[in-house]
Amino acid sequence: MPSSARCVAAMRTLASLSPTTSAARHSAVIVNTVVGRAVTNVYPREVEDVLLDHPLVREAAVVGLPDPTWVEAVTAVVVLSPGVEPDESVRDELTSHVAQRLAAYKKPRLVVFSETIPKTAVGKLDRKRLRADLESRAVTEA
Repeated sequence: MPSSARCVAAMRTLASLSPTTSAARHSAVIVNTVVGRAVTNVYPREVEDVLLDHPLVREAAVVGLPDPTWVEAVTAVVVLSPGVEPDESVRDELTSHVAQRLAAYKKPRLVVFSETIPKTAVGKLDRKRLRADLESRAVTEA
């Protein structure tokens, strides 16, 4: 069983043992807010903050998408500032911007340009919907 599957199984077991404890509720949050990369974890907020420091970026969200080598690939979804056209040079500039400020394993392997980023009813980033949208897009493009 891959390590990510063991981790999820362990968290589900913890949650089923004592669903009202703080640890069980916290473990469910960890699954949705960490990008698993082989041996290390990448916290999406850290990468998002670096992307948002770039003047070409209006909004950014980072999620992990399944990857056969790294468990999950760091994937950034970016809404560009008005007047900026998405192209390969912008993608390269954003990737190098992150690489200069964070460890190499935190650099997005894929940068996707979007018009909007999905939000919940209260205005928070909806990572589950974003990840599902990206996975369905990958299936239809393949």
